[in-house]
Amino acid sequence: MDENDRLKLVVRYLSGECSEEEKETIFQSIQTDPQFYRLLKALQAKEKIVFTEDIGPAWQRLKRGLEKVAAENKTRSAGISFWSFLRPWHAVPVRRTLQFASIFLVLAVAAWSFKLLYHRLIAPQADYQVVTVENGQRTHLNLSDGTHIVLDAGSTLRYPLRFYNSREVFLQGEAYFEVTHNQHKPFCVHANHATIRVLGTRFNIRAWKENPAVAVTVTEGRVALSSLDESAQKTVVIPKGYFSSLTEEGPPTTPVPVDVESNLRWRYNEIRFKDASVEEVMAQLQRWYDYQFDVDDLSVLKQRMTVHIQMTNIDDVLELMSILTDTKITKDGKTIKIRAKE
Repeated sequence: MDENDRLKLVVRYLSGECSEEEKETIFQSIQTDPQFYRLLKALQAKEKIVFTEDIGPAWQRLKRGLEKVAAENKTRSAGISFWSFLRPWHAVPVRRTLQFASIFLVLAVAAWSFKLLYHRLIAPQADYQVVTVENGQRTHLNLSDGTHIVLDAGSTLRYPLRFYNSREVFLQGEAYFEVTHNQHKPFCVHANHATIRVLGTRFNIRAWKENPAVAVTVTEGRVALSSLDESAQKTVVIPKGYFSSLTEEGPPTTPVPVDVESNLRWRYNEIRFKDASVEEVMAQLQRWYDYQFDVDDLSVLKQRMTVHIQMTNIDDVLELMSILTDTKITKDGKTIKIRAKE
């Protein structure tokens, strides 16, 4: 995607005209490119000044206008350049000329703002490190500010080698954070479609792809949970001993008291699922044991279950899964086959 396409996508997002596919592109860019996230936030702050007209219709009207001018002057070139638009300017009615000029001005100002904000706010930022935990493993990290993080198997964390003007990290998966207090520089975790902000506290974030909700459990202090989508306009503060979650549709759920230790047992090779889909449970087993699952009846994945799993012998876990799902489960090398009972 070149700079012009990226600009138009950002403008459509800010004006609320993105398709679901385009929103997914935005969210993926935010997860993989912290610089893009900072640029998006900067543009959101200046949206009312820069984008005075809807970019889609403006762009299309400008294109049609250029094509009409070219046709009137029998232009035979394959494409229409900016200079070919200027050469026949005298032949265009004044009102139409002003319309094209105003549209072009909107696009030009938007492009100028995009480049200016990029160079002023993005270029000077710190280098980022990416850590991905292999299946069957677990990793402990200490950041430059003293914050300690435990990453579960299959998780990915993107973080700066050093913090400068802000403390921001990007998570996909599950992690437990012990954040060093700094009242002048809040710590911010971006996890899928959610943003979690703290000054200094301890909390757990679960943000897996197979689960539409980002879940936050607080063990010490308080945490603010909000949607990445600024239009949601709602933030909940989660106190110690409470839990809240956020789907893409939002808003965050009202915090409720929870058994904190039960939610954090994954750090000690245990995990409890309450009314979870079989797909979610299998994804966790795949990360923990590094097996691939082969399911012939996909309806099995939609079944719900409540189960307590300890990371022990995989055969014991599969036997329990077989009973709960009423299926036949066998191992073939590193593949686990799940078949309907005959």
